[in-house]
Order: sequence, then C-alpha cells, then structure tokens
Amino acid sequence: MWRLTATALVALLALESAGCKSRRRSKVNVVEEDNTQIATAVRTGEPRHAVQLIKGFHEVESGWRWTRGQFAITLRVPPGAAAKGGEFAFSMTIPDTVFQKAGPPSLSCAVNGAGLAPEEYAKSGNYTYTRAVPATALSAEAVTFECSLTKFIPSGILEERELGVIALSAALISK
Repeated sequence: MWRLTATALVALLALESAGCKSRRRSKVNVVEEDNTQIATAVRTGEPRHAVQLIKGFHEVESGWRWTRGQFAITLRVPPGAAAKGGEFAFSMTIPDTVFQKAGPPSLSCAVNGAGLAPEEYAKSGNYTYTRAVPATALSAEAVTFECSLTKFIPSGILEERELGVIALSAALISK
C-alpha cells in the first residue's frame, strides 16, 4: 500500500514540476489506509488477520488454520469493555480424526492473568468456546488470549505437525 501511495504522490509531483499548467493550484490530499490496526474479531484464514495469530497456528488451509496444543490470539479491546467487561468467543472444529487419536480435549484460555474456565468436548464437531472476560483484564488497547488444549496429536503421529483443533475465528465483544 505504501508503494502505491508513494508512487502516486511522486507521479503527481513530477507532473507539476514538468510544467503542468493550471490556473488554480489544486491541493493533493494523500490518505493512507491503516491495515495494521488490531481488530476485535479475526477469521483465521484472512491474511490481514495473520499478525494477530501470535503463536501456535499453522498455515492457511481452505480458509482456516490448524492450531497446535497451545496457541495465542491478540484482539483489540472494544469500546466500553474496559469498564463493563467483555466476552471472548473462539469458533473451532474438532475433527473426528483428532478426537479418535487423542481423546476428548478440554480447552482453556487466560488473558492478563485472568483464567477463563475450561470446557471439555465429549465428541467431534463444531464448537464455540465462549467465556466472560472481567473488565480488569481488559485495561489495555489490545490483549492476548493464551489458550491450551489438554489433548492434541503430537507431531509425527499423523503428520509432521502437531495438530490441535481447526481454528475458524475469534472475537472479543463488549458487554
């Protein structure tokens, strides 16, 4: 994006300095898009959200990513959440293969020292791990959710990668 904006600005300046005649000088406003802002919600398959997947995520596969046994996601704190608290929602799929090889996993997460209650999954399928987050844990502009699975497939069993769950999305919502 910088190259495109800089190239357009250089081209405009070159035209002006080359003798481009105009009775009225127009002012050029360069608007830069900020694609680096941390989002309150991410889709794991979106390239622009990859920077928020801090650790424990594999490469994109068909719009989603595998996790490892431990993974972390950074999310922007939405307006009002620092005062009222929020809700963390992590959407995932537990494939039958993982469930059969590793057994029923339990997922737990923590943010800024506040542990969020674990949840055990008794069968494979699609789930959303949803937990209230206290306002005291949301005092920063962005926070990192550290998550861990009790059961996952170690590297070398099915393939070279360690496999946890299929991560689809994560969000932090203000109460």
